[in-house]
Amino acid sequence: MNIASRKTLIVKVLLGFHVLCLLPESKKKQPNWIIKSLWTQLLVKWGDIKCIQKCETNQKNRNSDVGITLHTGGSIPITEHIRRYEEKHGVSAGPDKMYLQTHTKKEDGSFVTPKLSKSIMCVHCWLEY
Repeated sequence: MNIASRKTLIVKVLLGFHVLCLLPESKKKQPNWIIKSLWTQLLVKWGDIKCIQKCETNQKNRNSDVGITLHTGGSIPITEHIRRYEEKHGVSAGPDKMYLQTHTKKEDGSFVTPKLSKSIMCVHCWLEY
């Protein structure tokens, strides 16, 4: 598996977990790209009290206006960001490109917070390992 495919898979898994964590139990259905044994393990893990508490804490943190989740896109929907990016660059905009576009400053390209910059560096190191 090449690096680009690996990064895309990791983003999809992380985004999938984020979405599934927010869904009520009755709405959680096994995605076709996760094997049954792994899906069962995930459901057990997500049902653990520590995981539930962590999800609740993270939800509170996401709703605050401090931290690495600050966006620079204002009230523009992500679909509009994608359309504008594809129109300007002539290529498909993946989740990684959209993340960087909405979490960096236009004037100098720096990340919106130092904490975000450090987190991104850790992810890049982990992906290259």
